[in-house]
Amino acid sequence: MKKLIIFTLVLVNFIFMQDVGNKWSDEAKATFYLAERISPENALYYQLAMPLPFANLGYAYSDNWKRGATIDGIIIGTIVASTALYEDNDSWECDYYGDCGDSGLSNILLLGAMGLYIYKFIDAYKLAEEYNDKLYNRVFGGSRPYFSMEYDAQNKGSMLALNIPIGK
Repeated sequence: MKKLIIFTLVLVNFIFMQDVGNKWSDEAKATFYLAERISPENALYYQLAMPLPFANLGYAYSDNWKRGATIDGIIIGTIVASTALYEDNDSWECDYYGDCGDSGLSNILLLGAMGLYIYKFIDAYKLAEEYNDKLYNRVFGGSRPYFSMEYDAQNKGSMLALNIPIGK
């Protein structure tokens, strides 16, 4: 009986739950935005904290874990292809004849994998910024300002805020 009551209350809560609308005051919208936005810096820190493949905390933080898993799959694929194309230069033929194989494509694939690994950190930051842009658009119905200036009566001075988005 207890489970049925709890299930009914949760179901009723979902039915009558309201989304951000025009009837909300500006303070309520601002409070909702500030409570629901995510920090791009935290997404970057989480991504840096777990360098293991398929442990993409930065992507999971911004709810894009599938993208992180896809990039990890590409990185592992390029490393496997680089290993398969690598020619062993430590054989006795290389030392005796001086005819060593060229592993240039293998090195290029390895550099590509390293570049993708670095790109993951930048991408996790950008995806968190995009999440905040979409949230701001949903709440306020416009694009997020990147420069603001306000006058603070208590300190009798102006307060400036500047946000420079990466990749826009």
